[in-house]
Amino acid sequence: MTPTGASTLITGISELVTNQPGHGHGDASPVGRVRDAAVVLAGGRVAWSGPASVAPAPEFAARMAGRPYAAGGIQATVTATREADDETLTATVARLAGELVRGG
Repeated sequence: MTPTGASTLITGISELVTNQPGHGHGDASPVGRVRDAAVVLAGGRVAWSGPASVAPAPEFAARMAGRPYAAGGIQATVTATREADDETLTATVARLAGELVRGG
């Protein structure tokens, strides 16, 4: 989920436990660990969590400054997708599919 509205980006998290099995860089841990993580908070809730390398940071910063973010958006997603290895892509799809199912 990409955050919208007033949000806070937290970075510099060396290890984040998500309690989502398999959430992270190929980590098969039953608790779901993400190393070098970031979190976005919006509306008092966690709106996004994952590797800091794919955090919605440039897009987020531009939005918070009230600037258009033409350099971010879909281009940032395409770049991150192309740079990710198969294991990371598979884990991300599984996580997002789980969120979709839980959301109804």
